[in-house]
Amino acid sequence: MSVKFDHNIIVKFSDIAIQGKTQVPSPLETPSTYNNDTVVFGLFDGQLDIIVRLACLHAKALEDRAAACADSVQEFNAVNEWNPPNDEVPADAPFTSGEIACLYLLYKFAFLVWAACIAIHDAAGDEEKSALNHVNVQGLIAEALPLLDEELQEDLYPYLSIPLFVLGSACVDPEGQSKIKDVSSNILEGFKADIKEYAGPMFDMVNESWERHNENVEDSWDWRRY
Repeated sequence: MSVKFDHNIIVKFSDIAIQGKTQVPSPLETPSTYNNDTVVFGLFDGQLDIIVRLACLHAKALEDRAAACADSVQEFNAVNEWNPPNDEVPADAPFTSGEIACLYLLYKFAFLVWAACIAIHDAAGDEEKSALNHVNVQGLIAEALPLLDEELQEDLYPYLSIPLFVLGSACVDPEGQSKIKDVSSNILEGFKADIKEYAGPMFDMVNESWERHNENVEDSWDWRRY
């Protein structure tokens, strides 16, 4: 299997999940340079479909929380059962299978946290009325954060933007926030201008969510609400 990386997933995430362009994107065409054994991270591996579904549920929650909550429970379970590509990476591939597996796991945690926050509303995960009240959002984040200690090649740093944004927005633990802030600051410095254009505002929004939490603002994680 050959895994390709395309910064377009960061642009699409920003457009769909943050800017609210939640209409289903037109079908993506696989570039002719890719063959049937190629997986394009984020775009042709099931993740874009998850992003679209969660973004639509997020928007729905602003209008009808009860309905969105029920659907989010189903989506949480679907993401939990989702298995990213795990074929062996060719020896001459630019990235190791371990690096790719680490990224996929970070994204899976981010999607689980996003779905749980929509369903539970409270990132602390203690609202007993939710069907996902057994899910500890902060526990999911705590499980994900050690993955940020894994060594990745710098070319993969831009792809940390999405999980850092989702996990960071929901994180209420000061130590976790500090870790996310340090990683975000370190990788942002090396981004090219086109990536920084999207990642910079995303990281700013994470800081704003922390400020809202400190001020006891309801649903402090909810970047679409504020």
